Amino acid sequence: MFVNNKIEANMDIKGDLFVGTSKFYEKRDSFDNYNTIYYNKNSNGHETKVNFDNSKIHLRIGGADKTGATNDKIFFSKNTNINGKGELVFHKRNSSQVTKDTIFKILEEEVKNINGTQGYYLEKFPLSFTNDIAFGQLVFTTKVQKLNGRYVVSLVFKGIEANNFLLAKGKTKTLNKKEESSLEDAILSAKEVTLEENSTLNIKGDTNGLFAKNKVTIEEEANLNIETKKDNKIGLKLGENLETFGNINIKNTGTGILADNTASVLQFENGSKTIVNAKDVAINAQKGTSEFKGGSNVELTSNKYALVSKKAVFEKGSTVKLNGEYGIGTLSETDSSDITFKPQSEVNINSSNSGIYNVNVGGSGKISIKAPNVLKQVRTVNQSLKFEDGSVLEGNIEKSWNANLILDKGSKIFVNNKIEANMDIKGDLFVGTRNSYEKEESKNSMQTLSTMSTFSSSDKYNTVHYNKDSNGHKTKVNLDNANIHLRINGEQSESNDKIVFSKDTEITGKGEITLHPENVSKVKRNMTYSLLEEEGKDVGGNKVYNLEKTSLTLKTVEFGPLVYGRKDKKVNGKYIVTLEDTGELSQAAKNTLANSRDSYKYNQEELKAIGDKIFENHNLELKNNFWLLVSKENLKNKDSVIKLNQNTEYAGYDYTFNTGVSLGFFAGQSTGRYKNIGQGIYLKKDLKPFYLGTVYKHTKSKDKNNDKKLHSNDFSFVVGYNKDISEKTFLDGNIKLTRGYISDYKYTAENDLNTRNEKTNYWNGEINAKLGYKFKYGDAFLKAGLDKDLKGNQKVIWNENIDEEIKYDDLSKNIGIGMEYKIKQHSFNIELSRKYSKHYRANTKISIGYSYKF
Repeated sequence: MFVNNKIEANMDIKGDLFVGTSKFYEKRDSFDNYNTIYYNKNSNGHETKVNFDNSKIHLRIGGADKTGATNDKIFFSKNTNINGKGELVFHKRNSSQVTKDTIFKILEEEVKNINGTQGYYLEKFPLSFTNDIAFGQLVFTTKVQKLNGRYVVSLVFKGIEANNFLLAKGKTKTLNKKEESSLEDAILSAKEVTLEENSTLNIKGDTNGLFAKNKVTIEEEANLNIETKKDNKIGLKLGENLETFGNINIKNTGTGILADNTASVLQFENGSKTIVNAKDVAINAQKGTSEFKGGSNVELTSNKYALVSKKAVFEKGSTVKLNGEYGIGTLSETDSSDITFKPQSEVNINSSNSGIYNVNVGGSGKISIKAPNVLKQVRTVNQSLKFEDGSVLEGNIEKSWNANLILDKGSKIFVNNKIEANMDIKGDLFVGTRNSYEKEESKNSMQTLSTMSTFSSSDKYNTVHYNKDSNGHKTKVNLDNANIHLRINGEQSESNDKIVFSKDTEITGKGEITLHPENVSKVKRNMTYSLLEEEGKDVGGNKVYNLEKTSLTLKTVEFGPLVYGRKDKKVNGKYIVTLEDTGELSQAAKNTLANSRDSYKYNQEELKAIGDKIFENHNLELKNNFWLLVSKENLKNKDSVIKLNQNTEYAGYDYTFNTGVSLGFFAGQSTGRYKNIGQGIYLKKDLKPFYLGTVYKHTKSKDKNNDKKLHSNDFSFVVGYNKDISEKTFLDGNIKLTRGYISDYKYTAENDLNTRNEKTNYWNGEINAKLGYKFKYGDAFLKAGLDKDLKGNQKVIWNENIDEEIKYDDLSKNIGIGMEYKIKQHSFNIELSRKYSKHYRANTKISIGYSYKF
């Protein structure tokens, strides 16, 4: 209860009564005014009672405020009955302004009638405090007086100066200690040490640093810097307590902070920052308590122990980094320690042996540990330890059978070799080192000391044994919502990460297995991998397996060009979850087959369009023929989601000799999924009503989606028939046979699949017919055709060890309509066609042509 001015009620106070507002105590503001509580002053004849049994009354005392007052006070009226025994707690302010002449009047009581006699309840002094109060080197004690009908309790100068040390606000002092018996050493072996706001105390030398028989207080923005030249010395030794709101920096010591009293409490308050570097122990409070409050920032580094404490509490909002052979632990296996993490506390530990060792732990926090053993000989008596979202553990869990651990969603654990604890895994369990998955040091990795063991990345595969060396201890693991990560090696069978569950481990829950393939380029057919193993449990003479009933989802995995899937086995008293070749091709491999067919089809469609233009009927009396062709087609393979979007642009020229033989050439390109650049020559002979012809085309092709490049050569042979059926109608038909060649080529497909296509030869045949109707300025027509791949097989090889043969066997049916418009020596034609194919979805093609004959 925080009270500014008055209380007018009957009260039984068993808690804490603060004179003044809460901010005066929480902010430690030195300039706030002091307050007086009047208990039932304006009573109007009303009587009140107050019972102080087990209460604590908090008062601020110290230097004068703006009004000249030096302390908080309580005034009891004559109509107030006081009972019980309580305790006064003083909060010092502006200690440097206190002088020998300062008098603190803390309690006053008006005289009253007590059982028929004038007297005072305070005369029995039910409110007490334990020790004298020291301000710097001045000691104050209690004095009572009866003045003008009032009983007054005061604190006055005791007449002696204590062996205390106070550094006033804003002051800086530097001490260089040369030997233990020096004057400066006497100053720094005080009962109490206080560094006021914005003051700085620097201690250097080859002896121990600062010794305080009672308490050390470091106020806001104050700085305590201690550096010893010999690493077997003590930086800060406390007989009782440490309370820091400021900054502590201790380095080059044997023990950084030593608090070897059972009553010792180390309090790292909001806004404080503490850095300790020591050879043996950064903080040794093996008999005391360490409290890391919200907003505190602490970093402890030692070659051996970072934090040793009989009791430690990491509160919400605290940030603590611990570096050492042991992060948190006990000096002896027979010692005990209780460690509590509060939700949203943040602790990072980097150790060369064990992160948390031989302690009783509990609570919940964002805890990240990197160590060979993140936990060793850890217990959670009647509680559990939850690793909150964002926690990262890197290392084994050893001999912690009596620990109940919760790996929360969003947290990760990387394990090399063993887990010996009860776990509820809701996050990610990685078998192997963190670097083996990330392939590089984490940008947020914790500090690594030159004197500590380092962790090197390794490509070897790991087996995690769950409770293998159980010594009869039973463990439980719950995999509900867990994600287990394993690496598998494509170079050889049974080269992979694995988890082996002992017969003393009970497995429950539904989780997921995520595989991380490596050396994909070396995978072969018919390889197998054992991922999980469980030793059978003897129940009624039969072997029982938890994994048989536990639902662990393992999706099929595309391993290079192959697909691998789960297969469970029972072998020699073990239940084994394996990954085996399913005999199917991966989607990436299937896409390369579709890609091979697409590049072939792309060229065929281009060749067909050019042939139709070359062998269209025209007036042979005009010897020269120049033509242009533009077409657009959206091809889409039934086995692929990619549209080819072929846009063709070609131009050609031919000359007809008197013999009726025409000789010509052409050049152009197609763009879309592929870019084709082609050129060729052609020859045709008119044998009315028949015609003969041949076309040669050379094409270079480039896939815009990868590094695939190839070339092809095509020879087409055409026999055609063109005859007028009547004055207005005509029939034009032909048969075309193409002999082609595709070069071999290499490229990297999706998922880094190294792909090589061998060269191949093929045959293709076409039958086309056109029925036309003539009008004054041109003609209109209907057309139909059949296109069939007659022969052609191409071998596709992945990663130089797995191959599949693709057969070019497409069958296409084409129908279309068109019109040709002629103006003197110029002709324009447009054609719209629809194609139905075995391997391609129905698609529409539009072609526009132009010819100039002269």
